[in-house]
Amino acid sequence: RPGFIDQEAFQLSFKANYSGEAFDFLSITSYNDEDYVETRDFDTTELDPWSQIIDQVSDQFSQEFRFSSVTDGFGTMKNRLTWVAGIYYFTDDAERFDAFPATADSILYFPPLGGAPDVTAFNVQVETDSYAVYGQATYALTDDLNLTLGLRYTEDEKDYTYEAFSPSPLPPVPAPFKVGDNLEFDSTDPKVTLDYHIAEDVMVYATYSTGYKSGGVQYAVGLPEVALDSFDEEELTNYEIGLKSRLWDQRLQLNATAFYYDFKDQQVQSIILVNDAPAALTQNAAESDMTGVEIELMIVPTESLTLDLRYAYLEAEFDEFESPDSDFSGTTRPAAPEHASSASVTHVTECSEWGTLSLNARYAWTDAQYVNVAKTSLAFQEDYGLLNLAAWWDLPDGHTRIRAFCDNCDDEEYLVTYTAFPDPFGGGFRNWGRGRHY
Repeated sequence: RPGFIDQEAFQLSFKANYSGEAFDFLSITSYNDEDYVETRDFDTTELDPWSQIIDQVSDQFSQEFRFSSVTDGFGTMKNRLTWVAGIYYFTDDAERFDAFPATADSILYFPPLGGAPDVTAFNVQVETDSYAVYGQATYALTDDLNLTLGLRYTEDEKDYTYEAFSPSPLPPVPAPFKVGDNLEFDSTDPKVTLDYHIAEDVMVYATYSTGYKSGGVQYAVGLPEVALDSFDEEELTNYEIGLKSRLWDQRLQLNATAFYYDFKDQQVQSIILVNDAPAALTQNAAESDMTGVEIELMIVPTESLTLDLRYAYLEAEFDEFESPDSDFSGTTRPAAPEHASSASVTHVTECSEWGTLSLNARYAWTDAQYVNVAKTSLAFQEDYGLLNLAAWWDLPDGHTRIRAFCDNCDDEEYLVTYTAFPDPFGGGFRNWGRGRHY
């Protein structure tokens, strides 16, 4: 069964600025309306037993008011202190409808009874309100040493209604139901940073900060107790040290970062067996962590040539994650390659009366990885590299650019995501990266 995606979005934003002698003020207003429809062959076989239809709408509005310091302005302590503070509001009215039409090819097909719907369907409506207040200030302890303190408090509230319909007393919905609940989350997240200038163009820093992602609602599950089993908020603690520098008369830039991320109740989505039918559940991995190093080196050996080299090392593991169907504790997290690197070279030719011609080549290599918590051969992607080429011509009028490009020039095949079905269904969906395009 061929599928399709039809997505329409309307976005509107408005910014208002005020610059004064005491402070600067910024207002950001945003509105977003989105309609999304998708259909897919759910069973991925040559038969036509089961398909999926997704119809989703979302209506969002946000407002932010932000105040920031100015030179010689309010609260700057003779310009040794810079600060920013603000409030933020976000609301979202969303609805998602999932339908799974079954045909006579399906073992789950059951002729509709009188008045019953002819498809298995789920409908979830969620109203979200989020409020936040934040502030951050940097104080120059000495001419070379700065202390930054920040704090953000967030409250999230989600009201939802969940309905399930069924044409038969078979899984995944043995009986229609309607449930609802109100979810509330809040978090206070600090940030502390010390940065020290070893030299005029060399700075080292250390940061401690926390962050959070609110919990939420399940979808496309066939039992009321599962529909009411919402997932918790995700909490992150970040420890980071780093170096930023510009050397060789600003022609060499070297940045290096080492970090440790400690996750609590990390949100992980997978398909597991619920009521003898596959269901997409978001679960909380109790403990997981990431340790990594990133190095960036940019060199400008001549005025026309720029070299950009990058390397990343990553260790990511579920310390504690017991799913209803498996125990992933001690396993490597998906989509977390141990090594990744890239090299880019850009050459610019100035043609006084014709404009500027730029040529760029970039090669990015990614280590082997699994793209799903279910570490099967279908979820494994071996190491691969992508080659991108581009050329662009900036006309002397200063307003026009003509660009030609080729991405993934080697037409490399690489796996991006894998959605695994639980036993006894087996298999799943595999999504591949975009091939050569130009």
